[in-house]
Amino acid sequence: MVVLAVLKGANSGGSQLADYILSPTGQQILAKYAFSSPKSVPEPQGVGGILLAVSVAFALQRKLAAKQQKVQVSNEHHS
Repeated sequence: MVVLAVLKGANSGGSQLADYILSPTGQQILAKYAFSSPKSVPEPQGVGGILLAVSVAFALQRKLAAKQQKVQVSNEHHS
């Protein structure tokens, strides 16, 4: 899963990049390289939004760490 987020108060270039990625042209480019269309998630507000963002980041890191461990174990068996 890939997450696209623009933080409040970020440089306007971040919003412009996100808008381009989500535009029809940006989506055509991503589709060319086998990326699927993004799913829309409502923008969270306040502390709940921060907790949601941290929870998503933690879950993504755990998933990535599990994948890396799986690859490492697989490589050890083939050596």
